[in-house]
Amino acid sequence: MKDIKFIEVNEEIKREWMNYSNWTDKVNDEVIRISDGWSIIAEKNTEMMGIISVYYRKMDEPFENTVEAYIDNIEVLEPFRTKGVASQLIKEAISRVEKDVTIYQIRSWSSKDKTAMLKLWKKMGFGLCPVLQHYGDVKVPGFFVSKVLYN
Repeated sequence: MKDIKFIEVNEEIKREWMNYSNWTDKVNDEVIRISDGWSIIAEKNTEMMGIISVYYRKMDEPFENTVEAYIDNIEVLEPFRTKGVASQLIKEAISRVEKDVTIYQIRSWSSKDKTAMLKLWKKMGFGLCPVLQHYGDVKVPGFFVSKVLYN
């Protein structure tokens, strides 16, 4: 999809996005990053199409001095799915993260039922690692995906 513009999310834009999102306000409040990371919205002709949110975190021991970028949220509105919006959002996120050579990798998680998204991650060069995530008493099968940026 051509002519996509990326807009940095602030509180006002976040609230506007939440009017269109399929996710609850509670989930959006948790995953849309502003103060502890960043989020961008893809739009075309002032129409919001999708969002991606990233934050930075130190990895666990023995790599506690290694920092990764974590994609906490990616959502594309229904009319724009399968049109390349998610790919463009991920490419833009990678481009922004790669500017900091101290960031080792970019990583995310996707549930197993999101087969189109899992295929996209793989197509974009992300490695996939199956994992069973626990959300309280609920177990959700899925995959961590990661792409090493700098060794």
